[in-house]
Amino acid sequence: AAFNADTFRILKGSKHPDEAFKVLTYLLANQDLLKLYGGMPAVESQQDAFLQGLQADYKQTIDWKVAKEGVQFADVPNFESYTPAYNQTLNLINTFFTKWQATPGLDIDKEVADMKAQMQAIWDQGGN
Repeated sequence: AAFNADTFRILKGSKHPDEAFKVLTYLLANQDLLKLYGGMPAVESQQDAFLQGLQADYKQTIDWKVAKEGVQFADVPNFESYTPAYNQTLNLINTFFTKWQATPGLDIDKEVADMKAQMQAIWDQGGN
């Protein structure tokens, strides 16, 4: 199974770095949110307590050591790696996918080329 590590970042160009830091600090300190999000803390001293909390959700005993040691093998890049203008890119992909499913007889090579051209245009504009 794909294994990846989600991270939160405060970008250098953030308009509100102090506020972002407060939110990040809150997220890191809130074990309930971490569990809801499914994110094991990066702070090693917090990992065992987090994993013990997850164990309560399962009847069988789970070897959480596998999860902890698996972090070093996270996919780089992974399926969630940075995509420029992610929301606009995803909307474009969904639009084309819907069209491809609903329209028989399309020239798929032409469709893919069109999607690539539109995607590149979004990326060139520095979409958000």
